[in-house]
Amino acid sequence: MQLKKTSRLPRKLWYFCIALAVGCSQVEIRRSSPREEPVSPAQLTLTGADGTRYEGEPLIIQVVESADPPVQASLAATAANGATWTALFGLSIEMLASRSMTIEVQRRPLRVGAGVVTHGSGDHPTPVREGTIRLQLGTGQSVSGSATADEQKASATFVGRYGLSCWVRPETLGLRPNGSGPSGVVERVEDESFQSEFCRRVAHLR
Repeated sequence: MQLKKTSRLPRKLWYFCIALAVGCSQVEIRRSSPREEPVSPAQLTLTGADGTRYEGEPLIIQVVESADPPVQASLAATAANGATWTALFGLSIEMLASRSMTIEVQRRPLRVGAGVVTHGSGDHPTPVREGTIRLQLGTGQSVSGSATADEQKASATFVGRYGLSCWVRPETLGLRPNGSGPSGVVERVEDESFQSEFCRRVAHLR
């Protein structure tokens, strides 16, 4: 999952891109108002099966109107020796709203209930062939979970915090589409107050 900032618009414009071996789908998203959110390091701690400790920023959860999958989440953590552990997975609104999720790990396009995990060091971490992620969202935007993998060294447990945002079509918030994004990319704006009917379905998780 990538979020790239661009200065082509007066409001903040981000490109949300899921890059997998099979290709990339894009949703253009921009904030409905300027907002800066400094993030402190080590808001998520992951412990590998071999005892290696990884630290990273909060689990990122984005709920996107008319996207497939409608919920996309990612986490990334780094160990002191430079090794990384990352996950990218898709969820349904119902799975997210329940606070308790089980995700299948595989090497396939992102879909609801499935995702991709990589681990290792260097510029080319190793993708996990198969496994399972179990995730539990608590109160106060806390999160805990575990991952089991076909390679034991990729298995891990993690605990920390998550960040939640919800993105809708401009028209949903009474805004006009910007119309200046790349061809074939669908624009979304952030519903920061979760006022739309779509975003209210997950507002209790804030």
